[in-house]
Amino acid sequence: MATSLMSLPDEIKLLILENIDIDIHNTLLKLRQTHPWFRDSIPLLTLHKQLLAAEHNIWKFPLQCLVCYTCHRVLPKTRFGDLSRKKGKGLGGVQASKRFCLDCGIKHAKYSPGSFVTVDGAPGVVCAWCGKFFQGEDVGGEGGVERTAGELGLCRKHWGMRREKLEGEREREERREVEAGSWALGKRDSWGSALVGEFSVDEYIERFKSM
Repeated sequence: MATSLMSLPDEIKLLILENIDIDIHNTLLKLRQTHPWFRDSIPLLTLHKQLLAAEHNIWKFPLQCLVCYTCHRVLPKTRFGDLSRKKGKGLGGVQASKRFCLDCGIKHAKYSPGSFVTVDGAPGVVCAWCGKFFQGEDVGGEGGVERTAGELGLCRKHWGMRREKLEGEREREERREVEAGSWALGKRDSWGSALVGEFSVDEYIERFKSM
């Protein structure tokens, strides 16, 4: 007859927990989510301390990984912004417990929408519209991050939508200006005695720009 993990005596289960290493699969964190007994036996504070202790044993700690102390996951370094990996927040650093991953930075508003975040030296943006992180060609703007520096960052999709909206608003404003001044423009000598109604709005715009 098969024996389930929960059918084992508590002493045996605790021994098992003591021998589970910190790994990239986040075994302890996942085990904590499987049953109330494990949740009570692995409090977050204990897991937090275990993760901090594991960082100082670089020979056993997963390569090219770091811990996010907001979600308590072991993740690849590429899931962290550069500022969350430097100035004492690197592996085993004195401020390691303040480190957070990109997901938690966005979820908990540590990175505000539209902000720029550098990962592995490559600039990226947390889109002010959809709230997701983008890098490289997925960043909005004619020149990527450099083009939108100093402005709210957008992904390529929403940057294009914003550009179309602004162009539409600008075109409507130009049409309103031309329509409002069409009577005066029709009286100018360069227009001769032509009546205002003889020209379309588009023709007015072209004449207005050529003056």
